Amino acid sequence: MLVVAMVGPLWSLSSGIRAAWSAYDVADGHAFCIGYHGPDKPLRALSDLRGGWMWTDHSGYKIGSKWYFHAILIREDGEIYNWSHRKFRFERLGSASEVKARRFIAGPFDEICAPKERFLVDLPWF
Repeated sequence: MLVVAMVGPLWSLSSGIRAAWSAYDVADGHAFCIGYHGPDKPLRALSDLRGGWMWTDHSGYKIGSKWYFHAILIREDGEIYNWSHRKFRFERLGSASEVKARRFIAGPFDEICAPKERFLVDLPWF
């Protein structure tokens, strides 16, 4: 019974570790930031990377004709990535201009967070 009770917390914690790993992988040496696409705010602590926390605050995945993502990674060069819970990694959405050209993705993304060096390193644990 204890094993069943631990599945959710272990998934959530491993999701956070994988998100940090994936962030450094896709950042490829560029400054970056990660923020929520629902309420348009940056991560405030490393604990926000946990799977149970990286969700959009908006109802479902889509509101009306606009698409919202759970978490967005923005690189200093303008590349934008979406966190995929299914694939357990950040996936490229494109450059800021490519994403803006897609009519159904809610934006703008520059209000979510500002890329900076050592983004994850400088965050508090909680």
